[in-house]
Amino acid sequence: QDVRTLEIPAELSARLRSAAGRQHVSGVTEVAPPQVKAQNTLILPLDIDSYPFSRYANATLKDGWCQPQGYSLQRPLTSLEPEDAQTALEIHKLILRFAGDSDLSGWQEQMLGNYIVEQGQTRPPLRDEILAQLAHTTWGRESEEVALRGWLLLAYCLSTFTPSPALDKPLLKYVSDNGPGEYRSLCQHKLLTSLKLPSPASRLHPPSQLEWTTNQRRGNMVMDIHTFNEEKMTAEVESWTTGEQLASWLLHFRGLPEAPRGWSVSLLADEGWSDLAGCDFVLDLLAGAETDATLEIAQQMTMQAMTMSQQQTQQHQRQQQRRQANLRPVTPPLAPSPPAQTQTHHSALSPPAQTQTLPRAPPPLTTPSQRKPQIQHHIPEVCTTEEGCDASVFVSAVWGGECSLPAPQVLCQRLLLLLGYAWQTVPTQRGELELQARTSVLFCIVLQCVCILLYVNHNNFLVCVQVFYPREKFNHPYILNLLCEQIMRDTYCDTCVRISREERRKMKDLLGDVSLLQDDTMKKRIVMAARDNWENYFTRLFPVKGDTSGDTQVLGVSHRGLRLLKVARASGINPKHLILLRSYSYAELLSVKLRSADMVEFSLKEEQLQLQSNRAAQITAVVRLFHQELVEGSDHVIALKSFETVDKSLLNFRKGGIIKLLPIDGLKPGWCFGSIGGRSGLFPTDITQPSAPPDYHHVHLDRRDERRKSMRAPTPRPTSHNGSAQPSRDGSVLGSARSVQGSEMNDVQTFLMTEFAMKYFRDADTRDLLDGGRNFSEMVQYTEVPVRESLILYSDPDLNNLAVQAFMSDNICPSCLCVQLGKEKEFLRDEIYCQVIKQTTNNTHRQSCTRGWRLLNLVTGFFPCSGTLNPYVTQLLQNISQDPSHPYQELSQYCKENLFRSLIHGGRRHVPSQVEMEAILAGRSSRRFPIKLPGGVDFPCKIRSFSVAQEVVEELCTEMGIQDLSEVNEFSIHASRDQGRRTNRHHIANML
Repeated sequence: QDVRTLEIPAELSARLRSAAGRQHVSGVTEVAPPQVKAQNTLILPLDIDSYPFSRYANATLKDGWCQPQGYSLQRPLTSLEPEDAQTALEIHKLILRFAGDSDLSGWQEQMLGNYIVEQGQTRPPLRDEILAQLAHTTWGRESEEVALRGWLLLAYCLSTFTPSPALDKPLLKYVSDNGPGEYRSLCQHKLLTSLKLPSPASRLHPPSQLEWTTNQRRGNMVMDIHTFNEEKMTAEVESWTTGEQLASWLLHFRGLPEAPRGWSVSLLADEGWSDLAGCDFVLDLLAGAETDATLEIAQQMTMQAMTMSQQQTQQHQRQQQRRQANLRPVTPPLAPSPPAQTQTHHSALSPPAQTQTLPRAPPPLTTPSQRKPQIQHHIPEVCTTEEGCDASVFVSAVWGGECSLPAPQVLCQRLLLLLGYAWQTVPTQRGELELQARTSVLFCIVLQCVCILLYVNHNNFLVCVQVFYPREKFNHPYILNLLCEQIMRDTYCDTCVRISREERRKMKDLLGDVSLLQDDTMKKRIVMAARDNWENYFTRLFPVKGDTSGDTQVLGVSHRGLRLLKVARASGINPKHLILLRSYSYAELLSVKLRSADMVEFSLKEEQLQLQSNRAAQITAVVRLFHQELVEGSDHVIALKSFETVDKSLLNFRKGGIIKLLPIDGLKPGWCFGSIGGRSGLFPTDITQPSAPPDYHHVHLDRRDERRKSMRAPTPRPTSHNGSAQPSRDGSVLGSARSVQGSEMNDVQTFLMTEFAMKYFRDADTRDLLDGGRNFSEMVQYTEVPVRESLILYSDPDLNNLAVQAFMSDNICPSCLCVQLGKEKEFLRDEIYCQVIKQTTNNTHRQSCTRGWRLLNLVTGFFPCSGTLNPYVTQLLQNISQDPSHPYQELSQYCKENLFRSLIHGGRRHVPSQVEMEAILAGRSSRRFPIKLPGGVDFPCKIRSFSVAQEVVEELCTEMGIQDLSEVNEFSIHASRDQGRRTNRHHIANML
């Protein structure tokens, strides 16, 4: 059968037409062996001989396998749906054409092979069919040229998608027994590597030119990788190398004893850095950037060229009209007819553009040799992207030395200069071409430059950390240095969508307070601040859709849990940012299942969540891994259904409840002893399963957005701390803050600190067992013995250690440490609040209690507590401020007002100086500052440590008799420095 007469799909025909006018030059060159080798240990399965391909063919393919070779199939080899069956027959014709047409040029071969690969990528039922068709094409024809090209196409397919479990071992047996020469080891390697991945595995993009050339030469691929330390390493990559694997090999090469996890690589493209999820494949990042850039630049250049051509055509027509108008009054003399040869030559020089650039339909898979310059590179073993190209060779290859530079040469000259190439004019022998022909040549130059640009940019790979694994440590100096460099780069770069504007501002303040980063301790402080405070930064992001709300666009997976996000756009410097829709902790997760190739299902304690994504297999694998690592060694279980009984020795609980296991002797098989909600007892094990420890951070984050939304509504102005009435004005500071309190306590509930301790303190579950639950209030009362663990149950051991350091005993008051820890670690703020409140409750030591209340005044003004703790702290301060007999009634009122300000404005941005800190702890928290008014008049104003600019402006306006809010907003305060040479305007929400 003449394969060149086989029809091809319309979509492929359109692609061939669009690429027929381009010049295609290889961007791959030979390099030295890499510094970092791929570290894959591959072994054939011990039972591989038990899976001969003939058995699979007889059992699964049956009569379809008996169809003759070299001819179009009449029916598919595997069982398919009717729609897929028709596509399978079309694919087989393309396979025959790929294997049997020896006239295919390099770019046509790649485009045809990519089309076949894309069918397997986008339609999973066709994957086994394509692989079986390739086995059918190469069966028993090891030495024929057709079979060798079939093996080449098989290697391409095994580079992009994997067979099903029913076909993987028979296909591995087939390539091991029948693969000719180097194709045997090549296909074995790709199959064994891909079978280690979560099934079904598939690449997102077809192979790039680098991978195509490497498979043709049976060589290896090498890339240049950079680090934030300005290091450069060459590393080997394979078809199935993930970003996490490549980064792990590189860091292990740099001397790390254990290969770290959670790292990946980023690619610098035209639109900035493109991050690669650690579970995605490096060559997908390469191929995706190549595809996107080619389409974008080609479309842009084509539109520019078409516009330029239209302008020149119009100009040419106007010139012809003027020329005819000038010649119309004059009668020219008769001239002899031009010779026929001249007419024929002129006709050949100006053919229609469509005739030159578009082949006839259906387009043949051969292209005239004059369209493809013969530029060859010998690639025996190792392949990489080319770093440069000779501009003169490039221009000569396009122009051929047979035409002059047309009028649109300015566009080409600018493009070449942008790429760093020298502009060189090629002499002409035939004179100027017609406009249509010049436009066609312009397309060739533009598209050729695009190919070179892509391969130059592909060298800009950068190693970066993407996600922390549960209980991961990062104490190695090299790792700390890389992490700090990465954090600082993204802090001062506004294009990182993972960091919000507020998170970036706080990190800049922290970096401004840290003078030197040479010490590993300071570097670890910065890394922990970013890890704990940046919600989406150290998160693996996956595109998804399909939740109940319909708004979810992105699933974030981190060491803390799952986050449903959407991408929002707004005006400003950072128009693109992520918005949290819903979050789940691993303690809420019962199981995760892969329902189909593009569907993942999460079984949560209160709902079933299904998400659709082309990364479903990767999502399932990473969530399952994180959940298993947290469950391992955990002393908590989750209830699969409710258990209620009247027996007091048994523990009652509801479905989804998290029970802490407690040790006890004499347990019968099938029973456990545990506690939940301050109660303990026995319960059957068959209605529970191991669970990740409950995470207090998740409760904190789940209510933070609610608090932010509630703080935006303006409310009337409150009374001062001494009870005197002040003029009511919408938008005042304390009025807005009290609206927050009202929104969180609108049900007139009683929020006692004892109740908070019973819910979230570490020893709440064991206290019922030790003392029968007689007095839970002791958990929030003064103690002279330093704590050995954090009061709140933290699953992070680092936070637990820092909480112990911050504890305030009777002999020491580490106020500086408390303030600094609260500034850097937002998750530790509730712990600091609880510790200070504990040490000021029923404290009989007057001096120690006074020092504790002053520290609470400092803490409430410097940073707020979480929305979870806020109702309990507010209730406590409210009760004390209304008790005239309490010795710290006035201080509690100051603390309450400071907390209100912090809830709205976020607290102080910078750590107080040592002088101010000592003054606050000594009870001196206010100073009188002269406010200079126009005309040289000074207005003395009393400013407290946590006063905001709006309060001072309102006080000034009250003295001037200004009550209208619009008039008040016209005033502002400026800070004067260096004897008035520099001024800084303060926003009304800034603390003075």
